[in-house]
Amino acid sequence: MKQQLYSNVYIYSGISFVLSSLLFNVVPTVLEIGLVCTILGSRFGSSFVGVTLGALTLYTVFTFAITNWRTRFRKEMNQLDNEAATVIIDSLLNYETVKVSSILFMITHIILLY
Repeated sequence: MKQQLYSNVYIYSGISFVLSSLLFNVVPTVLEIGLVCTILGSRFGSSFVGVTLGALTLYTVFTFAITNWRTRFRKEMNQLDNEAATVIIDSLLNYETVKVSSILFMITHIILLY
């Protein structure tokens, strides 16, 4: 599942990333939530399980909402950054072109004088 980029640098494929994320992030979190809800339900009743699951649901919804809200600003910031970089590169290229052209003009003028 690895693609070799250079001698010792590897790029993992997308499926490998998804599987490792599921294995090391999602599955342990779901197991922990299940164990906590089981312990709370057996010790303190189902109302504690409801409060816990409700809090987790609210947290998840809030996190997704804020992330989507921030994504708009990140996209706009990236677009403006790309436009600024384009202008800077064009300016540098124009400067180099003018510099080389003026040097060639001076050399041609000197040659024609002699």
